[in-house]
Amino acid sequence: MKTFKGRILFWLCLLMILLLAVGVLFMPRVVSRWLDEGRLNTVELAERDQFQYLEQSSDNVPDIVEALSYLDNGGELLLLSTLDGESALGNTDLIKSVYDQAIQAANDGMLVWISEIGYDAAYAASDEFEPTEALYENWSEKVRSAKYYSLTYDTQEDDNTREMLNFWYLNFSDGTNYDYSFLVNAASYQIYYAEIYNSCTNYGMLLAQDYLADEDREAITVQRTLYDEEGGPEHESGYYGSLAFYENRFFNGCIDYYNASDGRYVQGGSGNDYNSMTVLHIQDSTIYVEQQMLQGSGWYGIGVGFRGLGDSVRKLLQ
Repeated sequence: MKTFKGRILFWLCLLMILLLAVGVLFMPRVVSRWLDEGRLNTVELAERDQFQYLEQSSDNVPDIVEALSYLDNGGELLLLSTLDGESALGNTDLIKSVYDQAIQAANDGMLVWISEIGYDAAYAASDEFEPTEALYENWSEKVRSAKYYSLTYDTQEDDNTREMLNFWYLNFSDGTNYDYSFLVNAASYQIYYAEIYNSCTNYGMLLAQDYLADEDREAITVQRTLYDEEGGPEHESGYYGSLAFYENRFFNGCIDYYNASDGRYVQGGSGNDYNSMTVLHIQDSTIYVEQQMLQGSGWYGIGVGFRGLGDSVRKLLQ
C-alpha cells in the first residue's frame, strides 16, 4: 500500500515538474501573443510630455556654437570610443579629413604655424629664428589618440526634444617638435577648437607678451600698422609690420573658414584673456572666435576656437 502511494506521489511530482518546464518555455509566448492580439488594430493615446525625441544637431555654425555651450552647462557628455595612434591611423578618412581641414584653416589664416605658409611673413623681422621642416611636415602620421564624443542637451525650442552633437577630439605629436589638438565635427570635420604647440608658437607668444605689456604698442591699430605710408618700407618690414600682418590674416582667415558675411577684429590687451578675437556675422547670429596664449609643459602655445570653448575643452576632455 505504501509502495503504491509512493509511486503515485512520484508520478505526480514528475508531472508537476514537466508542467512547470512546459510553462516556463511556452507560457511567455502564449501571454505575449495574447497581449499582441488584444492590442492589434487598436490605437492608444499618450500625452506629448510623456516622452522626448532625440534629434541630430544642425551643422550650421551658430547652432554648433549653441550646442557646444552645453559642454559644461547642463549637457550630457558621453565618450563613445577611444582610438590609440595605431588604431586611429587605420581610420584613414578621419585622419585625412582632419588634416585637410587644418591645412585649409592655416591657408586661410585662421590657424598658424602648422603649414609652410605664413612663416616668412610672421618672422620677417627676426634674424634669430628659423622654423624647421619638422613643424610643417605631414604631421597627420603622428596621431597619438582620437576620442569620439556625443553631447546631448535640452533644446530651447521644445521641452520634449533633446538634441545631439557628435564630435572628435584628436591629438597629433611627434613628442619633440610639435603637439597639435583639434575638436572637429564628426560629420563635416570642420574645426571648432585647436591647440598648437611648437617652437614657432613658443617664440611668437613670447613676442606677444612683450607687445601686450607695452601700452604704446597696444594702442597701435592693425590698420595703421599695415597702411601708414609715413612709416615707409623699413617700418613695414619691422616688428610691427610682421605682427600686424599676422593679425590681419587671422581676421580674414576666420571670415573665410567659417564663411561669414562680414565681421570686425578686436585686439587683445593686458586686461583681456585673449590675444586676438574676431566678431563674425553668420546668418542672423554673431559668433566670436578667439585666439588665446597657452602655456604647456615648457612651451607657449596658441588656442584658437569659439569664445570660451577652450576652457570647456581643457576642463572636460583632457
